[in-house]
This record gives sequence, structure tokens and C-alpha cells, in this order.
Amino acid sequence: MVDFKQLLGAIDDLEAKGIARETTIEALKASFAAPFKTGEYKDTMVEVNLDLVKGDIEVFILKDVVADDSAEDFNDNTMVPVDELEDYEEGKGLKVGDQLRLKQDLNEFTPKEIKYVRETFASKIKEAERALMQAQYEDKKDEILVGEVEKVEPQFTIVNFNNKATGTLFNKQMIGDEQFQTGQTIKVYLQGISSDKGAPTLKITRSNPEFVVRLMEEEIHEIYDGTVVVKNASRNAGERTKVSVISVDPNVDPVGSCIGPGGTKISKVTGQLGKEKIDVIEYHEFPGLYIAEALKPGEVLGVALPKCEDGQEPEHKEATAVVDKENLRVAIGKRGINVFLASKLTGWKINVIDSEQAAAQGLEYMTVAEMKPIDEELINAKRREYLLEQSRKEQEENLKLYEDLKAVHEAQAAERVDEEEYDYEVEAEVNAAAPLPEEASEPVEEVATEEPVAEEKFEDIKVEIKEPSKPVVSLAELEKQIEQEKKKASQPAKKSYKKAEEKPAEEKPEEKKPVVKPAENTMPIYSDEELEEIEAEEDYDDNKYDDDIDYSEYDSYYDEN
Repeated sequence: MVDFKQLLGAIDDLEAKGIARETTIEALKASFAAPFKTGEYKDTMVEVNLDLVKGDIEVFILKDVVADDSAEDFNDNTMVPVDELEDYEEGKGLKVGDQLRLKQDLNEFTPKEIKYVRETFASKIKEAERALMQAQYEDKKDEILVGEVEKVEPQFTIVNFNNKATGTLFNKQMIGDEQFQTGQTIKVYLQGISSDKGAPTLKITRSNPEFVVRLMEEEIHEIYDGTVVVKNASRNAGERTKVSVISVDPNVDPVGSCIGPGGTKISKVTGQLGKEKIDVIEYHEFPGLYIAEALKPGEVLGVALPKCEDGQEPEHKEATAVVDKENLRVAIGKRGINVFLASKLTGWKINVIDSEQAAAQGLEYMTVAEMKPIDEELINAKRREYLLEQSRKEQEENLKLYEDLKAVHEAQAAERVDEEEYDYEVEAEVNAAAPLPEEASEPVEEVATEEPVAEEKFEDIKVEIKEPSKPVVSLAELEKQIEQEKKKASQPAKKSYKKAEEKPAEEKPEEKKPVVKPAENTMPIYSDEELEEIEAEEDYDDNKYDDDIDYSEYDSYYDEN
């Protein structure tokens, strides 16, 4: 018997993992329809209805009602003759063109059919998980992921990524003989997503050369921002990696930028690789100089390249590098690893011989000093080509921007033309025919009032007049204070604010002001009329209207303060 509620409960569990409810529901419907669409019944029409509230599942086989079974296209799996409807209780009242719906008893499923439902459902869910994983990690392909070691087995290690996906890291994809512990956080390189029929997993590695390149992008700013470009990388995981770099800025040293002062930058990368060493070499356009650089730390005297016409690549890329006898072992490397990685890096098969062997063979080769000018010319040509390409792209972008602006301008011009062609007379007639609102049916004339606006604003203001407060001191004390003030006024050292009685002013002879003659060739500042006005202003007495003010009542206030 099928446990319907258990299957329906999977909807919530799978939704928590990120699979949409609609996807799970469709998978359930397809699973329960599967037993009725096997073998010769593949074309059977099946309808599955789910009641998520009650936890019920109903399955119906659908057949179209036809006139008879004599037609050439008659299909017993999808059609039923009208004269056979009496054999079905659900066929009562149906006619040709209707559809017969035959409900199936799911409790009669055989163990084989129940297993088939479960397997179909599991397969559909795996497809949904793979699609979900593909959507989540497609843009992270060829990038570094950070995961947690979930399980360690003798042949592989399971890595979990935020409980959303897992990846299997096989031993051959590790760096040398490294070992991990459960719960340890590690970095891996995402190669892709498994496409087999099993549970979807991420294909991860730590031995790929691109893993080292991505680590360098994370730790070296010049590579991250594109100033220094990684051209190629070859690697024997756990032993040595060779990375060739080139700078797009002639003022930036590509190798020095990657290594850093005292090796500080490259040490951050090697810290992720254990005992593995990294050789950072400068990329060269001329193959001979590139091969010489790739063989470092071996010192190369020169390289013999196959002869070919200018501008043509040789049919077989095989070169011979010449070194001093004492540098032969270094250039070849332990177990030939150095020359092997140099060959993978450059794409050339490299033979390494010492200078004595080259002399004995009569080998003609170009020295490093002879190859450098050729390489510089090729690099300058590449840079010119790069700048021209950038200029071409910029022109294309500007042209596209111009075309877009032109299209917008034409659209706006077309709108203006439409507005100009609009019949405003018809609009006026329509507005005139439309009834006006009741409050605006009669025009309101503005009548100017003769009364000032200020009077209208302040006519409602109430002014509250309070009675004067009682004197603080008695009358006797006030008279005493006045006498004291008179005495103070008679003293010459103190100034009194009481106005003295007017006395006839004594006539004083007018003081003659010295006449200052203007200097020669100077222009007077004021005219005669302006000088008269200034003298009239100086004779004006500002205090002549203060005679009627009695300042005696203020004297006590100033003396106290």
C-alpha cells in the first residue's frame, strides 16, 4: 500500500532544500501516472489530482467517447465506443465527444507498481536537484569554492557547500598526499556538475593548474584588476607549477608584481599548496625566448628552432635548448619534471643539451641576447594591435550610443508631430459641451475692496490693558532719593542725567579754521554745493527735541545699576 501522506510530506522537505512546491507536485503526479503508462500503454491519458489538505491522491484514466471502433485511428487506450458506455458506471449520460473518466483504486497497487512509483519520484527529484544545482553553480564554474569536509573515506573526501550541495574530491584530485579532517574548511576548484544518473554532485579538484591561477587572482591585485595577465600554467600537483605572465602596462614588471617584496605575495599562494613550488616566468612572443624562460631555474644559453618561412609556424614544434654543462641537471629537473612542465607551458617539445654536445653536433642556435630584440618587436606589434582593437571597440560603442540617441530623438520628434496634428478645436468643442461642476457653473468675478487688508486682519484682535502696578517704595523714600540725586548732580565728578536749566549761551568768537590749499594737479573731493550740505548737517542739533523730557526719574535706575 502506498503511504500517500509520507509522499505528500516530501513537498515541504524538498521546499526547504530549495526545490519549488510546483516542481515536487508535478513530480508526484508523473510518478503516480507512470504505472499506467508502461509498455504498450504509453499513450494512455492519465489525470492525477492531489488534495494537499486531506492528503489524498486520485488517479483517473481518460478516454474519448467515439461513435464506434471501426475508424482506422481508433485507439483502445485512449478511446471508447459510445455503445460500450453501459459497461462503465461513470459512462452514464455521456455522448460522442465527451470524455470518460475512470477512477483507479490505488490501494490495489502491487509491490512492483509501488516500487515503480517510488523510483520514478526519486528520479524526478534528482533531476530537479540537478537543475537547481546547475542554476545555483553555473556562474561559479571554473572558480574557487570554499567548503567544509563532511566525510573522509580512503579513496575520496565529501565536501559540503553551505548545506546546498556536495562535491566528491577523489584522491587523484588532491595535492600530493594531503589529508583532511572532518569539519575542516578547504578551497577547491569547481570543474562542473556531475551528469550521471546518481545524486547530483559538484565535480571539484585541487590538482588542476587553474586552481593555482585562481589562487593567484585572489592574492595578487595586479592579476585581479587585469594589469598582469596569466597566459598559461602547467602543473604537477604537489611538486611544481609553472605560470607565465605578461603585463599590459609596459611600466609594470609582471614577475615582480606576482612575487612581491621578499616573496610576500606568492607566499600566500604557496601556503595553500603545501610543499609545492611555483615558478613565475615572463611570457614572450618569440618562441625561443619563451622556451628559455620556461626552463628556469635552469640558465639557457640559446635555443635552436626549426627553420620556416617568415610568418609561418613550423609543422612540428620541436626545439633544442642549449645550456652549460653544470646547468644541465637543473634545466632538466628531478625526474625530468622541469623540462616536462616547460614543454606543457610553451606547447613545444623541448630537448635540452649542453654546449659541448651542441658544438659536437654543429648545432646552430640563437643566443638569448639575439632573441630579445626580435621579441620586443613582436610584443610592440601585439600592443599596437591591442590598442587598435580597443579603439575599434570604443568606436563601435560610441556609434551604438549615437544610434540609440538618434532613435530616441526621432521618437520624441514623432511625438511632437503627433501633438501638433492634434485637433485642439475638437477638444474645445468637447469641453464646451461637457457640463460644468455645480460650484463652477457661474463665473466668479473678483471685486476689489476699498478697505485695507491690514484692517481686516486686525479687527478681531483683543487688547488686554492691565492696571499699573503699585509703587515699590513709599513717597517719603522717593523724595529722599530725589534729594540725593540732586546732590549728586551738583558734584562735578559725577554725571547727572537731569536736564539743566537753559541759560543764555555766551557768544564765543568763531574759530578760524586753517585753510588747506589743494595740491597742484589735484581734483577736489567735494564740490562747493556738497560742502555746504555737509556743513548744514553738522549744524543740525539732534538733541534740540529732548528739552521736554525729564530724565530725573531715570537717574535712580542708572545709579542703582
